[in-house]
Amino acid sequence: MYAKCRSLPDACQVFQEIKNKNVVIWTAMIATYQQHGRANRVVELFDEMLGEGVKPDHITFVCVISACGHTGHVERRYDYFNSMKKAHGISPGIENHACMVDLLGRAGRLDEAKKFVESMPLKPDSTVLGALVEACAHYGNLDIGREVAERLFEMGPDRAGNHVMLSNTHARNGMLRDADKIRRLMGIKGVKKDAACSWVDVKNSTFVFTGNERSHPRTDEIYEMLRKLDDLGYEV
Repeated sequence: MYAKCRSLPDACQVFQEIKNKNVVIWTAMIATYQQHGRANRVVELFDEMLGEGVKPDHITFVCVISACGHTGHVERRYDYFNSMKKAHGISPGIENHACMVDLLGRAGRLDEAKKFVESMPLKPDSTVLGALVEACAHYGNLDIGREVAERLFEMGPDRAGNHVMLSNTHARNGMLRDADKIRRLMGIKGVKKDAACSWVDVKNSTFVFTGNERSHPRTDEIYEMLRKLDDLGYEV
């Protein structure tokens, strides 16, 4: 919570005060540094965790591998990814594969990312393929983008994000008519982009919030608390 409110010192203090830290606590702190772009501290804390005899899990590695993206060390990412199975006996999950594809894509190594997807022992899901299509859209690689987008359409023909990413790929290549055609096709199919939202679970009930949400029965109390946090300098 402190990390999401951009209060790194408070997050560190809570972490330091906890005794008998388990993998969840260590991973939460590693994720905090990763979110704040402190890649070197992520690596240091990961080594400290291993030194304390705490075994990492696949979520820990998602944070560590993601942090390597801030340093630009692609080879180091492979080292961590490969060490999951060899050194820690952890089979990389779909999140770990998606993380690798995302980082390779961000680095512009699209052919390498595509080969990585094709060599996966797990069946790529929309997260993995979506990361590759998004990278193709960013770098304007229409060939790979189209191929992967077709696979995404087969998995989720009614998902607006798939259409948007392919449209962006065409636009990056100056193919504005094709990009507009895809957008119009969304309208014909009745595919709409979902509004961004957040949610929280309280006593086995899930509450969903969108922008300017005021449907919750305790809306006034919620906004009053947000104002108090804002006055204290937290980013809300």
